Order: sequence, then C-alpha cells, then structure tokens
Amino acid sequence: ECSDFDDDARFDLTVKFDDKDIVKRKGAKWDATAKKWHITGEQFRADRFWDIYSPILVELVDEDCPF
Repeated sequence: ECSDFDDDARFDLTVKFDDKDIVKRKGAKWDATAKKWHITGEQFRADRFWDIYSPILVELVDEDCPF
C-alpha cells in the first residue's frame, strides 16, 4: 500500500463518464487542462471508495523552482 505522500498530494482518477457525478459528489475535482478527475492525499487516505477509480499519485512540478 502506498502511504508515502502528503495530504495535499494529487491522485488522478480513471472515471467513466457515467460516474462523473458520483465522484464529484464525493469531492473529486475536475482538471479541465489534463481532462482528469483528481483527489487529494487526504481524501485518498480517508476513504477506500477511491480504489475503484485506479488512483495514481501525480508528481507535480514546482513552478517556483528555477530548475
């Protein structure tokens, strides 16, 4: 089990169109640019419900980093 992530980490979800309202009600957010539903690490830890949507931990690029 993956547990080495912060509460504000991002997990992308694989969501069928028919399930979009379900994940939205549960608190997932839509990223229009990436065209993906996502949740936070805190949401992922709190509810095993998300497992059915194949959550993938996303490494976000720090835009303040000059490298």
